[in-house]
Amino acid sequence: TRLPISMHATLIAGERTIFCPETRGVSLRGLYACSTDSFRNGTEVAIVLRFGGDGALSIDLQGHVIDSDEGGMGIEFTAMSVEALHQMRTMLLHNAPDPNQLQKEFQQHVDSKRSR
Repeated sequence: TRLPISMHATLIAGERTIFCPETRGVSLRGLYACSTDSFRNGTEVAIVLRFGGDGALSIDLQGHVIDSDEGGMGIEFTAMSVEALHQMRTMLLHNAPDPNQLQKEFQQHVDSKRSR
């Protein structure tokens, strides 16, 4: 389930950093980062998501660009710490219109990672 959660995202690849003032379509698998600048498809990026009233809360993730257009980039998450996974899960459940469905998806996601 993709949720319309708006956060600030900072994407870092090498020495280049792109600040994205808004996100959309946030899920445990990825998000869309709104920006007029972009990285090429396939670029590996470090991701810092900031949220909360003053942006004081943050989540650090790893991912890569899977698509880009004039409005931003689709990012697929490739790695996150256990703490980041817990933070993402909590944030998504808090914003989900159907937390039970999202909980099922979360369990499927965890089970698929364990079977690898």
